[in-house]
Amino acid sequence: MPHLLSVRVCVPLTLAALSCDVAFAQRQDIIFIGGRPYARTQIQEDLSAAIGIGDWITAADGVCYTRWGGPANNIIAYQFDRWLRRTAPPLDVGPIPETSPLSIRFRYHAGHFWLWYPLSGMIEMRRVRVNDGAVYAFPVLGEFFVDGTIYAEFERERVAVATSGHSIESGDLGPWGVYAQVLTYDGVPLGPRLHMYSDFQESVTATGTALDADMLTVSHTRSLGSADRRTAMQHTLPGGPAGPLLPIGGSNTSGGVLQRNLDSSLIVWTRVANQQAAGLYLSRYTGSGALAEGPVALGPRYQLRALADGSFITTLGGSQVQIELYGPDWVVIGPSFGSAVGTTRAIQELRGLDFSEDGTIWVSWLARDGFGADYYLTAITPLTPGDLDGDGRLTNFDIDPFVLALTNREAYIAAFPHIPPEAIDILGDLNGDGVLTNFDIDPFVDALVNGP
Repeated sequence: MPHLLSVRVCVPLTLAALSCDVAFAQRQDIIFIGGRPYARTQIQEDLSAAIGIGDWITAADGVCYTRWGGPANNIIAYQFDRWLRRTAPPLDVGPIPETSPLSIRFRYHAGHFWLWYPLSGMIEMRRVRVNDGAVYAFPVLGEFFVDGTIYAEFERERVAVATSGHSIESGDLGPWGVYAQVLTYDGVPLGPRLHMYSDFQESVTATGTALDADMLTVSHTRSLGSADRRTAMQHTLPGGPAGPLLPIGGSNTSGGVLQRNLDSSLIVWTRVANQQAAGLYLSRYTGSGALAEGPVALGPRYQLRALADGSFITTLGGSQVQIELYGPDWVVIGPSFGSAVGTTRAIQELRGLDFSEDGTIWVSWLARDGFGADYYLTAITPLTPGDLDGDGRLTNFDIDPFVLALTNREAYIAAFPHIPPEAIDILGDLNGDGVLTNFDIDPFVDALVNGP
């Protein structure tokens, strides 16, 4: 029977950041989730040295960005790789807008860092080119009064934005409703502002959006009084008009579109009011809006992040940050696991969570007690046999590290200090006997030539 979860703690060490003069206190261990090994790396913020690690997280392409409010009332983005090495200098993405920091949303996508937020009667977006820090800001949806809830989705150099609020027409407030628009990455509208749904009682709220080549989908929840809520989604071409309402869930249900999958199906989340024990439900809908699977009850779960293949992670409640991993079949993989390698404070709180396509799970969290709080960032990284350079893939670049680990382990540890020594036998074991030896040479070559 596989050992589903085990932990070996390494001695704390210092991790030097790349491309900037910063070092973090770091701890690492190895855990097993559903029989697969993962390296869990944790770094701690050093407030005395003004070394921030950020809070909210966005991850893609094997890197993670965190957001932090800088000393000059500006927003700083930090870039980390899957071993939590800072791989670029801090990125200044502009001033904090005159709005609540909680209303700022952000995303890393296709080599750009994006932020969007309500500002001066409209929605503003910033696109920051990561390689040179150039900042492009442009308005979205024109004159508007929003409720602060804004959703954005990116696809093929287009961005879709959806929100709820009042439009401003000839200086007067238009009807309250759900609105959406599709733009190029340079902020050029690809069609008019779409008025998806109106409610003169101000009781409808946008809850999500998804975009693919031919279809824009926007979801919203309507409050029909204290005893009932209804959730629906609408499909439309990016230029409109809005399509008919397609109900999601039953009566007294809130929810929304989580994402569109590679096969164009939609993952939708719902909650039933006054049924906290039932918690979160997931369903899968076809691209045309027909229910294909679910609803599947997950119980009392909280933050949720999904990949395009349908797999996802979610967090449990309680005084510790605990995470569950689900496969594309929505079956949980092993027991829950924590974000902490070590902390001396009793209470943990989640600050940010994301899940990148290489399988790395990123967690921003804090630990507190009656005497103070410490801030942490954790990366839980899958270990791929043969990947001795630690980039998550088996390639020709792993040949020299494989030979070095096989012939001189001490030299390998010195050359790759970010990889925990306990992971060397896991990464180098291609024949399944649990250790890196000469007997792994032929299986390594075979995996390199023919695939694992």
